[in-house]
Amino acid sequence: MLFKHLSLLGLAVFSNAAAVSKRDANKIATIDFSTTRGAPKQYGSGILYGIPDTDAWQIPKHFFTDIGINHGRGGGSQVPGKGWVGGEADYVARIKSVHSNYLKLRELGGNFFMLNSGLWGGDGLLVASDPLPGDNDDWSSYDAFLLRVAADINSLGMTQGLIVELWNEADYSAFWLNRSKEQWLKAWGWAYHRLRPLLPASVIIGGPAFATEMSNAGWWPDFFQYVKTNGSVPEYWSYHCLFQAGGIGNDPEWSIAQMNGLLTQYGLPTGSPLSINEYAPPEDQNPGYSAWVISTFERRDVYGLRANWAAGGALHDYMASLVGKPDDTNGGTYSNSSGGYWPTGEWHLYKYYKQSQTGVRVASERSVDDYFDVFATWDASKRKASVIAGTNAVTGTYDIQVNGLPAGAFSRGRARVVVKKYPWVSFRAQVTEAQIVTVSDTVYTVTGGAFTIPLTITEATSGYSLDITPA
Repeated sequence: MLFKHLSLLGLAVFSNAAAVSKRDANKIATIDFSTTRGAPKQYGSGILYGIPDTDAWQIPKHFFTDIGINHGRGGGSQVPGKGWVGGEADYVARIKSVHSNYLKLRELGGNFFMLNSGLWGGDGLLVASDPLPGDNDDWSSYDAFLLRVAADINSLGMTQGLIVELWNEADYSAFWLNRSKEQWLKAWGWAYHRLRPLLPASVIIGGPAFATEMSNAGWWPDFFQYVKTNGSVPEYWSYHCLFQAGGIGNDPEWSIAQMNGLLTQYGLPTGSPLSINEYAPPEDQNPGYSAWVISTFERRDVYGLRANWAAGGALHDYMASLVGKPDDTNGGTYSNSSGGYWPTGEWHLYKYYKQSQTGVRVASERSVDDYFDVFATWDASKRKASVIAGTNAVTGTYDIQVNGLPAGAFSRGRARVVVKKYPWVSFRAQVTEAQIVTVSDTVYTVTGGAFTIPLTITEATSGYSLDITPA
C-alpha cells in the first residue's frame, strides 16, 4: 500500500509539472496567500426582491442563513395596484411589502435598499398616460409622496440598515416612460433635498440605479454634473451590470474601474460605498458565472445583488431564483403561497461561499483573458484554503497559480487539492448534495510556497470549489 501511495503521488506531481510546461499565459489566475484582506463578508450575497410578503418565513429561513444573504432590495413592485399613483390603498399595499422585506433582512443581520420608484408605481407596468414626478412642472404630488415616504420610514422604525434609492432605471424608457432626462434630474434633486432633512443620518440615500453601461456618455455625465452642482451627490453609489458590453460583457471588474475613473474625472468623491444592485441576468444565473462575479465583489469590496426579472407574485418569491419549488416546474401553475422549496446548483455554491470560505480573504487576480476568476480564503485554525472558481460563459483548461502558502502549515512540501463541481441543470431546477461531484483529489508538490492547479472547465455553467490542505 505504501508503494502504491507513492506511485500515485509521483503521478500527481508529474501531471502538475506537465501542466506547468504547457501553460497559456492568458489563462492563468493567481492566488497569493501572503497577502490577506480581512474576513469574508459575502459581498455577493444580495438579492433583488425574491422574499414572500409574509410575516412568517414562507421560504424556510435556513435557505437564507445557510448562504449568508445580507442585502435585499425592493419597493413593492407589481404588488396588485399602481402604488402612489393608484391611491391610498395601493400605496399602503406596497409600503407593507417593503416593510415586510426590510424586517426579514434586518432579522438576517442585513441591509435593505428601498426603491422609491416602486412605491410610486414605477415598476415597468405604468403606461405613458400615468403620472410621473414633475409632469407639466407640477411637483405637488411628488412632494406629498416624499413626505409620506419619510413619515413611514420613521414611524415604521426603518431607520437602521436602510438605503433609499430615489428611482430605478430612469435611463430605461419602461421606468421613466420617455419623459426627459432633464425632468428626471430635477426629480432627483427634489427628492434628495426633500428627504435628507426628514430622515436620520443612519438612513442613506443611494443611486442612481441606472441600467445603461457605465460610460462617459448617455445619462451618466449629465448626472455627475447635476449632482455636483445641485449638492445631491449619492451617499451610496449604486447601478446595474446587465447586458453591458464593456470588458468581456456583464463585467463588474471593468465597470467598477470605469466608475472610479469617472468620479475622479468629474471631481466627485471616490470613498463612498458602492453596490452593483443588479447583477446576473437570467442567462448568467448559473454557478459558473456566480463564482466568476463573486470573485470581483470580494476583491473590490463591492456589494452585489442578484437580478430578478420574475413577474407578479413570482417576483416576490424564489430568492431571485436561488431556489425552486414544485408548482413552477415543467409548466406547472404558479402559487404565491405554496411551499416545498429546493436548492439550485447556485444555492449550493453560495453555501460553500458562506460556510467553507472562512478565516481571511487572500489576494487573487483573474486570468489575463478575463474569462476565469477565483476567490480564496485561508483559515489557519483549520489549516485549510477554500477557493471558488468559474468562468464568464467559456470552457477550456485554465491554471490556478498558487503562491505564498503558509510555510508552517505546508512544511512537508505537499498540498492536497479536492475539486468539486456545482452543476446547472435548468432554470430553478433542484440540485441535491449528491449532484455536487468530486472532480479530482490530487496531491501536488509545493516549492517555495507555490504550485499550479490545472482546472478544466467542461461546462461554462458549472462552478467549482477547491479545498487545499497540507498532505
